[in-house]
Amino acid sequence: SLVYEQMQEEMAEDNTDKIYEFETRHKIVLLVVAAGFAYMIYGVMKMGWYIVELSTVFISIGIVAGLIGGVTPSKLASAFVAGAKDVTFGALVVGIARAILLVMTQGQIIDTVISYLANILIKLPGSATAVGMFWVHSIINFFIPSGSGQASATMPIMTPLADIVGITRQTAVLAFQYGDGFSNQIIPTSAALMGVLGMGKIPYEAWFKYNWRLMVYWTIAGSILVFIAALIKYGPF
Repeated sequence: SLVYEQMQEEMAEDNTDKIYEFETRHKIVLLVVAAGFAYMIYGVMKMGWYIVELSTVFISIGIVAGLIGGVTPSKLASAFVAGAKDVTFGALVVGIARAILLVMTQGQIIDTVISYLANILIKLPGSATAVGMFWVHSIINFFIPSGSGQASATMPIMTPLADIVGITRQTAVLAFQYGDGFSNQIIPTSAALMGVLGMGKIPYEAWFKYNWRLMVYWTIAGSILVFIAALIKYGPF
C-alpha cells in the first residue's frame, strides 16, 4: 500500500485502549449533533440553504458540543486547526485555480484560449476532431473543474464547431462529459477530490501515483469511444 507507513504512524498515535464512561454530558452532545443535523435538513428543504449556511451550522455544532462536552476554548481552537490543516492544501490549490480562472475571465482571455484550441481542432481530419474535443475538455477542466461552468464557457464554441466538421452535437456533448468527468479523478484543482483526500489524510502525491495509470486507461478508452461515436454519427442530435 502507498499509505501503509502513514497508516502505521496514525495507528501508533491512536490510543484506543482507554475506556471512557458514557456520561450525561455525552448524551447531551449527541442530542446537540442530532438537532443540528435536523436543523440543516430543514434549512436545505424549506429555506434553500447551501454551503455558507451549512458551514455556519457545522461550526456552531462543533463549538456548542465541545463546550458541553467539557472541552476548553483553547482546545476547541487547537482541534479546529488540526482538522482544518488536512484540507488547507486542497483549499489553497482550488483557490489559486479559481484566481487563475477569474483573471482569465475578467481579462477576457478565456474565450480567446478556447477559440484558439477550437481552431486547432478544426484542422484535424474527420472523426479525430471528436477525440481532440475530448482532450481539449480534459485540459480545460484543470482550470474550470466546474461542469456547468465549463459547459457554459466551451459548448457555445464546440457546438457550431461540431456542425462545421460534420460530427453530431451529441458526440460533442459526449466528448465534453468524458473530458469533464475522467480528469476530475486526478486534477488538484477539483475541490471535491482535494477535500476528500484531505479528510481521508491521503497525500495527493500518493493518490496521483496510485491513480495515474487508471487515468491513462480511461483516456485511451474514452478516445476510442468518442472516435466510434463520431464514425457512427452518434445521435439522434
